[in-house]
Amino acid sequence: MTQARPRVSVIVPSYNHARYLPERMDSILGQTFQDFELVFLDDASPDGSRSVFARYAQDPRIRAVFNGTNSGSVFKQWNRGIGMAAGELVWIAESDDVADPRFLETLVGLLDRHPDAVLAYSDSMVIDPDGTPSKPISDWMNQLEAGRWSADFVNDGVDEIRRYLVQRNTVPNASAVVFRKSIAERTGGARTDLRLASDWAFWVGLLAHGKVAYTAERLNRFRKHPASVTSRSVSESRDIEENYILVGEIAARFHPCPTALEASLRQLSEDWFWRCHSPGRRPSPERHRAIRRAALACDRRLPVRWWKLWIRLRWTQVCRRLLGSASKP
Repeated sequence: MTQARPRVSVIVPSYNHARYLPERMDSILGQTFQDFELVFLDDASPDGSRSVFARYAQDPRIRAVFNGTNSGSVFKQWNRGIGMAAGELVWIAESDDVADPRFLETLVGLLDRHPDAVLAYSDSMVIDPDGTPSKPISDWMNQLEAGRWSADFVNDGVDEIRRYLVQRNTVPNASAVVFRKSIAERTGGARTDLRLASDWAFWVGLLAHGKVAYTAERLNRFRKHPASVTSRSVSESRDIEENYILVGEIAARFHPCPTALEASLRQLSEDWFWRCHSPGRRPSPERHRAIRRAALACDRRLPVRWWKLWIRLRWTQVCRRLLGSASKP
């Protein structure tokens, strides 16, 4: 007798997260919605993750793959997991995050009520390495439109891209998302040429094919820590280069709202400019040239923006000198 196909495939890409694995695995296996399989993908972790996983290996819902060498990209692991998934729906549950027991029940329910939605996601609470909560991630998204992510909504995917995703990744944590496997396969999966912004590009690709459903319930805990890929990429200023690349692609393909695109380009130019003038955070000459190429490809007003920012910087420096001189006896 063949085993029934699970409704959801939970993909757990993991690298060096032995410390967090028990909490993560327990939060998946303890879901109120139980019609799922779990695909555990370890990317050659040297920290003992395999021995931690062994506590769960006898569960018949779990399959595991342990890479002999590191793949070099979590997004390669995403694609591998999606390819292995037997379920209609996919949840990429990052190995250092934690889920509320009602996470799957709620998001699968959203997708059932909205069959034209290609993904559903929830608000998340940001936690530190020790699990101490700091703030909801909706605070960051609500900077685009006050209060929008404080309430549930369903929206056309292309409209979401044109108004919001052109400005920033408003689906900032994969662990908060459940999406349709068939749509992910249609888009070709996650890009591996981007180290940091591939998740942003992935959501854009999905939303080109249908609606988004969002719940303001904080059903996910998003762990941030200094060892993350995001932290390393920001220290290298790779984030600015990739953000310019992706915003340029969105602008060319989706013709976003002019005010949203202008806000995005203005913010990117400011991030780059002030990074260049921050000791210890300046991009390397090679990275600076790469950012410039990506910026000029999508922002014709870049020289004007930088001129205005340079004037602002000089004026700030003059004011500080004057105030410093006035305070001397």
